[in-house]
Amino acid sequence: MSALGKFSKIRRLNGNDDVETSPGITTDPNHTIFIGVLTVSDRCARGEKTDLSGPYLQQILQEYTGFRSAIKVYKILPDESDEIVATLVDWSDNLNLELIITTGGTGLGPRDITPEATAAVIERETPGFTIAIITASLKVTTDAMVTRLKSGIRGKTLIINLPGSKKASSECLKVVLPAIPHAIECLQDVKARICICTSVDDYPDVEEIKKNSNDAHVIKPTIVIQTNSGSLEPQGHSQFQSQHHVSLPERTLINFSEEDLADADVDLESLLSNNATNSSTEIISKKEEQEFPPLSVQGALDTVLNTTATLKSEEVSLAGAFGRILAEDVSVIQQNQTQTAGSSGYALAGSVLAGEIRNINTKGVSINYDQARQVSAGSRLPRGTNTVVSVRDTRLLVGNKIQVIQNVRSGQGVQNSQLSNSLRPLVKKGTKLGPAKIGQLTTKGITSVRTYKNPVVAVLSVGRQDIEATNHITIQSSLRQHSVVPLDIGIISEEKEILFASISQAIAKADVIVIGSKSEASRDVIRSLIRNKFEAIVHFGTVSMLPWVPSYYATTRYETDRKLFFVLPECPLASILCTLYIVPALRKLGGLENTKNTVIKAKLSNDQPLKQDPEYLQCQVSWRPQETVPFVENIGINLGEQEAYDASAILVLPAKSNQLSLLRKGDTVDIILIRSV
Repeated sequence: MSALGKFSKIRRLNGNDDVETSPGITTDPNHTIFIGVLTVSDRCARGEKTDLSGPYLQQILQEYTGFRSAIKVYKILPDESDEIVATLVDWSDNLNLELIITTGGTGLGPRDITPEATAAVIERETPGFTIAIITASLKVTTDAMVTRLKSGIRGKTLIINLPGSKKASSECLKVVLPAIPHAIECLQDVKARICICTSVDDYPDVEEIKKNSNDAHVIKPTIVIQTNSGSLEPQGHSQFQSQHHVSLPERTLINFSEEDLADADVDLESLLSNNATNSSTEIISKKEEQEFPPLSVQGALDTVLNTTATLKSEEVSLAGAFGRILAEDVSVIQQNQTQTAGSSGYALAGSVLAGEIRNINTKGVSINYDQARQVSAGSRLPRGTNTVVSVRDTRLLVGNKIQVIQNVRSGQGVQNSQLSNSLRPLVKKGTKLGPAKIGQLTTKGITSVRTYKNPVVAVLSVGRQDIEATNHITIQSSLRQHSVVPLDIGIISEEKEILFASISQAIAKADVIVIGSKSEASRDVIRSLIRNKFEAIVHFGTVSMLPWVPSYYATTRYETDRKLFFVLPECPLASILCTLYIVPALRKLGGLENTKNTVIKAKLSNDQPLKQDPEYLQCQVSWRPQETVPFVENIGINLGEQEAYDASAILVLPAKSNQLSLLRKGDTVDIILIRSV
């Protein structure tokens, strides 16, 4: 993009306009600043505490009207320097984010290492942001003295540390928000400067500009465009002089570098309109930036899981607990009775006849039947023993042995302590209750357990009934493959009032709302509606994978709960995305610690050419005699084929590289299982 593309307009002024007349950079309101939010907290990373700061900072950024923003990625990390550094580098260098906000880890605690990790990443510090935050914070509390936050730049990315608490981080973010657009423009190497003057007396002298262009943003040679209640003629650039003559109702002075104007593919006549009803004239770049740059498949999954919290727990009957996840240990009362030696002697097992010889065991935990161990009066009996022979009833032999010289009955010389009760865990928290576990609990007389709530999934499709019917049913079937019974809201028209009412119904009843539509225009309407009417944060819109179709993931708050939106395209991609993102999210909502899909190795049945992005294709898997791994067949199957198949897996093909452009028959690949094969 040329420097011209960084400016939105040449503003038309009148006597009532409240604007600055001094030279300055004009922020483009149509430019979206791509942002990443990183929460650093051991407890949040372990799931012991809900992250309040990260989501609230995202909300502030989305609601701020000083610039447009898109939260491209949000992540929770423990206070581990290597992980923080790797994430900051990835977001800056690979995701090309323009702004990264971190929250947490800036204090004096031994685990507070966010500033050190940031210092290892940034190339230059930005002390102005740091000083502004600390100065403003000190006006609120003297506790701000203990902060060690940093800010700086890496490449074209601005990184700012904020405190960990919701209140402190939000207050500090609001301090720096007004300065962010200018900082981003400077990082993007914008060289143009726009000067707006309201009277002829305000015009700087052209020769003076050329002579005193020490400001880095004023570049020689300078192009001056002036208007004076009539014509506007660019001076100093023959190409524009010969091609353009336009009118403006006000006087305007614009300074650009000649290189910028030469590179810019703009029509000056459309740029500087003399339409009196148009309050601004926009400079439009040749290439529009996408609102949602693609994330990697893993990056998108991390975003989904980091914005998903386990649901609350509830008490349910054992009969209705099948498939649920225990929210707490289930324990049973166990009676304990301790046996101790009544006198000093030797502990052994069972009864003993006079003359029997036993080996003395001094090391093992348990005592075998032919062994004995020396014990003191009152000490606990070793495991495996229930009798104590007094020292006077034994004779010590060579070879570390004893001989019993009197008959001893089983249990002799033993004292039993009082019975005590203790709780013994029977089934641990996080266990998924199947038939065996439920049977085990039933035998102990347990009739109810506390489990995490089962997530409810609502499915609706948007568009015409005849077009969306197949897609609507297929999305529901894809969820049922994973033992999810969806709530069917139906196929809804694009009329906003009806769509709003239907989504409201889904939000009130479900934890996850899956919206399908074959039409990209309809998906844009849905995205706009959930963002503006339901105040949802759209976390991503595209993923670096094939088949490539925009699909959106967003979250919003409803009362005290977080709701997840998945806006999906037509199948088979909708089915693939169900497996990749929705199912792991449902596992986390339901309390499962392991949210990962099952990935196994398989062999290709045919050659597969690779493409520029990773490719995800539905397929079938079969086992062949004498083979140790399955084979991938019917690759790319979908309902449009003449002979329909049920997919049992998703084939993952890597992106094409200089070293690899084709996978051969028999090569090993990764597949994600959808159902058992």
